[in-house]
Amino acid sequence: MPKFSLQIQEHEEFGYNGIIIKTDRNYFQPTTGIGVAHDILEHPTSPHQNGYIDEFLAIGSFLAGRIKYGWMNEFGRQSNEKDIIADVESLASNSLHFDDDLCPEVCTNYLQDDELMEQIKEYVVSGLLNAVNEYEEGSYTELPEKYNFNVDSIVSWICKGYQLFNKRFYKTDLYDVSNYLFNQITKVCDNWIKTSDEGETANLYVNFKTFDVRLEVNY
Repeated sequence: MPKFSLQIQEHEEFGYNGIIIKTDRNYFQPTTGIGVAHDILEHPTSPHQNGYIDEFLAIGSFLAGRIKYGWMNEFGRQSNEKDIIADVESLASNSLHFDDDLCPEVCTNYLQDDELMEQIKEYVVSGLLNAVNEYEEGSYTELPEKYNFNVDSIVSWICKGYQLFNKRFYKTDLYDVSNYLFNQITKVCDNWIKTSDEGETANLYVNFKTFDVRLEVNY
């Protein structure tokens, strides 16, 4: 039964207590139960060395799972394309403010579904446009060439994440992974946050076959 080492930490920017998963991904911030479930189920099991690309892969998993199978948050709002656009915008905004290369490696993965690929491209362009307009306080309707975003490669990384998610859980009911298991992890972690103190650690056990989720606090 896979084990994940967790720790309660205060978020430096927002001041709330959240959970950090001790992994090779050193850019993760303290998060809530939804974030933990996302990190465990939707990020690739082997992290990509570039954080932006790792996030694009996770967006692909999010699309293949929660969006495709109709996951709703606790307030009854169903995940949709606006979430992908917002995620791309957040990544692009971060890259603009820190002068990072948003997509330093070329990817050529694609999906057999041409319509879905075109939709992904529309989401990516919308997110990039939102980021540029916020950054410049502008009103562009097309991406300025000076930013030289590699849109096709970003789309391909998202497609690869989509494929990795399906490959990882190909023997499992994807609806149950994206709904029941996701919610089980979310609930267990959120309950721990409510009763924990900063610095507290725990082990989270997740059975990807039976969907059993158990958290053991280290005293």
